[in-house]
Amino acid sequence: MRLFIHHNGGLGDLLLSLPVISKLRQTNELLHFAGKKDIGLFLESVNLADEITDSGSSLYMHLYSGRENKSLSSLLRNFDFAYIFSSKKNSAVAESIRKYISHTKIILTIPDDLSTHAAEYRFVQAFGQALNSFEWNSLIVLPPDIKKQAEYSLKSQGYCFDRPLTSIHAGSGGPVKCWPLERYLLLAEKLITKENHFIVLFSGEAENEAFKEQLSLFANNHSKNCLYVCGKNIATVAAFLALSDICIGNDSGISHLAGIFAKKSIVIFGPTNSAIWRPSGGDAKIVSADVQCAPCDSKTALLCGRECLLKISVEDICAEITSESRTTGFHS
Repeated sequence: MRLFIHHNGGLGDLLLSLPVISKLRQTNELLHFAGKKDIGLFLESVNLADEITDSGSSLYMHLYSGRENKSLSSLLRNFDFAYIFSSKKNSAVAESIRKYISHTKIILTIPDDLSTHAAEYRFVQAFGQALNSFEWNSLIVLPPDIKKQAEYSLKSQGYCFDRPLTSIHAGSGGPVKCWPLERYLLLAEKLITKENHFIVLFSGEAENEAFKEQLSLFANNHSKNCLYVCGKNIATVAAFLALSDICIGNDSGISHLAGIFAKKSIVIFGPTNSAIWRPSGGDAKIVSADVQCAPCDSKTALLCGRECLLKISVEDICAEITSESRTTGFHS
């Protein structure tokens, strides 16, 4: 069967759909992914998509207007089934695609209740059964050359794989979800000076220039103990995460990526609900403050003092790293 998938979410949202996409990939002769370009390129590089198109291109604008388009109809008529990932039951995109692919199914992305994990919710819709332990931990094999490039970059910076390697992503697509950057830098400083860690710092499109400048300055000041990875593609970031002993970050796409690839990960949650949005793969440790107002909705989070994040100290995260190191085998 030839399958068309439309998924317009960001990296974290895509990775919550990965158990569904992985299983569909196994049972269809061809999978075409329409989504964000960088995500499509990643899925193609790890053999989870045969063909990709950019859902933000002019080709797909007609899905929202409902107007006929010869190029789009010519593409869509090639497929037997379509899966549309959407937050809306009455998806205009799904209705437009159904004109060309009669077997079109909507997978709602946001659970109805506050206790069902998003990955589980999507999987049950797609297949009518719960995720098993293998499907929870989606296995992705990175191309060997990408892993070798990451190793080379670390060695060029002086890292010899003889001490703990810690990856940190201090950003997120939503600033209200972020633990303060200055605390991440204090944490990195402490791990370097007190625990002899080598640090990899990440930033991407979501982070502003001032944010990136602070990371670059820190990396320059700790050049023998830190590598700054900025604006790299998803597969390259995944390769660094796979080499790391532990990864630390907010509720973000890279933290979801770390949940799949890293040996251990620590994810700091503030206003968002970890029961729904925690990483679906691996063995992520969730750190959150015990405050009555969390989790909350995005509008409330913009107005509050973010006590849910500010109550989490650098010492709290250091304690979690020490705890995780006992089970991972590296020594802090």
